Amino acid sequence: MGAVLETRALSRRFGGLAAVSGVNLTVARGEVRSIIGPNGAGKTTLFNLITGALPPTAGRVIFQARDVTGLRPADLFRLGIVRSFQVSHVFPRLSAWQNIELMVYGRVRSSSSPFGRARTTAAEARARVARALARLGIAERAREPAGTLSHGDRRLLEIAMAIAAEPVLLLLDEPTAGMSPEETRATATLLRGLAPEITLVIVEHDMSVVMSISDRISVLHRGELLAEGPPAEIRRNRAVQEVYLGGSAAVPDPRC
Repeated sequence: MGAVLETRALSRRFGGLAAVSGVNLTVARGEVRSIIGPNGAGKTTLFNLITGALPPTAGRVIFQARDVTGLRPADLFRLGIVRSFQVSHVFPRLSAWQNIELMVYGRVRSSSSPFGRARTTAAEARARVARALARLGIAERAREPAGTLSHGDRRLLEIAMAIAAEPVLLLLDEPTAGMSPEETRATATLLRGLAPEITLVIVEHDMSVVMSISDRISVLHRGELLAEGPPAEIRRNRAVQEVYLGGSAAVPDPRC
C-alpha cells in the first residue's frame, strides 16, 4: 500500500520553544495510526500542521504524493483531509441532520465560497447524511438540535459529520474524551471498522482504545518522535514506559 500521508522533518517553533521538532511520519493507506504522548508533547500542534491550521517553521507535508505544505485548511478539506477537534465543534441550534449536511456540501463545493457549485445532487447529499447517522447509531436523533444531545452523542455526531464528508484521511483529536466506558468501547469498535475504507490518524489518551484499534503507534515526547511501531512493540518499549509510567510497569494491555 502506498503512503497517504508523509511528514518530512516537520517542525514548528514558538519563539524559543520547539513544539514539534523534525517529525517524520509515513501513514499507509487504510491504516489506523495513533499518536500518543504526555500533555505538551506536541500532538495537537502536529495535527494543526498537517491540516494547515499552522504553517510549519520547517519541513513538508505530503498528501497522496502531493506536497500540500502551506495550503489552507479549506483547500486540504476539499482534497480529502478531514479533522475533528478535542473540543466539540457543532452548531448547537442546528439539528444533527443539518450539521452533517453542512459537512457534505462543504466537501463537494468547487470552492470555499458558500455559493460555489456543489458537485453532487441533493438526493446523494441526503443519502450521505442518512448513511452517516445510521453508521454512528444516532439516526433517531437526526432532527434534534445538536445542543440538546448528550456529550457522548455529540461526539458521535462529530464523527458522523467527518465520515459523511467521505475523507481520504481522517484526523480525530480525543474522539472518546468524556465518554462512559461503554460508549468508549463502542466508539473504539466503530473507529476500527472505518479502516481500510478511510485512513485514520488519532490522538487519544485512553490507552485501552489506542492498543485495541491501532495498526501502528507513534509516540511524541517534547515535540520529537520517541518511538514508533505496532502496539505490542510500543507496549514493551522501555523509553515509552519511562515517559508514561516512570519505568515502573509496561504500558497497559487492553486485554487485562
